[in-house]
Amino acid sequence: MPVVAIIVGLHFLGLVPAFRSGSFGWIAGAFCVIGGAALFLPAQLGEVALRQAVVGLGCAGVLWLAGLRFAATTLRQLGESRRALVS
Repeated sequence: MPVVAIIVGLHFLGLVPAFRSGSFGWIAGAFCVIGGAALFLPAQLGEVALRQAVVGLGCAGVLWLAGLRFAATTLRQLGESRRALVS
């Protein structure tokens, strides 16, 4: 699973020039760091699949934060365009 996170992270790099948004670079870097760090964790800690938990929750957190940022940016842009129309 850590290797999959790294590969998926690298795929986000293609979105940086496509959308002209550095946010996708941040997502790519975070995925790669999470996956790389998880490679050094034990696979199991008792009955907990530690690597899978760290990668799954870490990548989910990154995507949630990115989604919040994109939503905030979009709402701000909508507010600005609405004010421009009213003026």
